[in-house]
Amino acid sequence: MHNIKSSILAKTNDVFIGSGVGDTGTILDFTNATLTGLNDTTFGFYGYGGSTGQHDVTVKSLVIQNCKGSSGNCIGLKQGSNWKVENVEIRENSMGFTGNCANCYVHHNKTYGVTSPGIITNSEISFNGGIPDREHLLEDQKRSN
Repeated sequence: MHNIKSSILAKTNDVFIGSGVGDTGTILDFTNATLTGLNDTTFGFYGYGGSTGQHDVTVKSLVIQNCKGSSGNCIGLKQGSNWKVENVEIRENSMGFTGNCANCYVHHNKTYGVTSPGIITNSEISFNGGIPDREHLLEDQKRSN
């Protein structure tokens, strides 16, 4: 297990998890750490799948924030294959995350809270932008009449 205990991890580029760190069963525990974006990036925390990607990685206890980029398409957390993401807060990014999440709080992301969702359990996904679903629009129309 890799423990990273820090109050603020200021990033100027994407955080890339290399193949050595992504060995099967790797646990990245960021107890009480915050990853905050500073410059033009595409991903806040990045993993990828496939035969050369990271498999079976656990990321836990991390806040990911302010990943915006000049294009407005920065994803706070992009997962590799079969990742577990636990007790992570993803806030104020262009987009929240892709993949799995347990006990997460995903909020106030500009476009979407989740893109390409996996298994999401005991998590709150709220106050994100994007296009509301049809039922939400119908309820709003009823209230305004």
